[in-house]
Amino acid sequence: MTGARTEDRLVAALHARADLVRPEDLTPLVTPARPRPRWGAYALAAAAIAAMVAAPLVVDALRSTSAPPPGPAAPTVSTVPSPSATASPTESAAPKGKLHTVRGIADVDGDRQRDAVTMTYRTGRGVASFELHVSVTLATGATSTATADVSEVPVLLKPRDIVGDGRELLIVRAEGGDSDVPQFFAYRQGRLQHLAVAQDTPPLTGSIDADGRVLRWWFDGQGRLFSARSTKPLGQASSVPVEVFRWTVQPAPGGGPLLAATKLPGTRCYDLVNGETTSAC
Repeated sequence: MTGARTEDRLVAALHARADLVRPEDLTPLVTPARPRPRWGAYALAAAAIAAMVAAPLVVDALRSTSAPPPGPAAPTVSTVPSPSATASPTESAAPKGKLHTVRGIADVDGDRQRDAVTMTYRTGRGVASFELHVSVTLATGATSTATADVSEVPVLLKPRDIVGDGRELLIVRAEGGDSDVPQFFAYRQGRLQHLAVAQDTPPLTGSIDADGRVLRWWFDGQGRLFSARSTKPLGQASSVPVEVFRWTVQPAPGGGPLLAATKLPGTRCYDLVNGETTSAC
């Protein structure tokens, strides 16, 4: 019963207070304004969330680019080039062969003083031909070198003055099989030069050509150079009729000196046994 009386007393009190409220005591109803969003705070929050999301990705990226964990050492690779880097994997570099040096003396400039002569070439495995290097050192100290290629082992012969002007030619002989080919070097125009043979001249060699004709060359007692070419095939005879040529050194227009041949009148016979020419067959 006590609870009912208390409730009645509260209701009576509220009614009494409501009677005391007058119209002027009431204020207009105002709807409270909603707070404006704080965009700066939103941006900070978004950046924080993005950083939290990106952090694992950054860690993974750092892990992928960092050095691998310690482990067994990898095999090292040498950067020193191989000595045969330019050669085929299955073929070794060609050997240079053995160097040969031959020395002599001559008067190549006609000053009646001895000049030093040196000839060098290589032989050995892999050397298909011989590259001659012929050099001369004058009495004055000046040096000059000329080169030539031969197919047989070269021999340095006695120098000869084939022109008669006091200047000796250096002569290298390369003889093998049925071929005997001389090489001549002359000191002209202030340097040593390998002499070429002028056009329209007979071959300067000791052999038999494709037509069976005999070819020979020699020096006479005065050091002059001659060659012979038979007018018909050799056959069974011990001597054959030949044309004889005298060789000299002549200047070439616009170039160095040349070996040139002049045919002597008539024909002679060449003795194949003794290697001599006679006036009649």
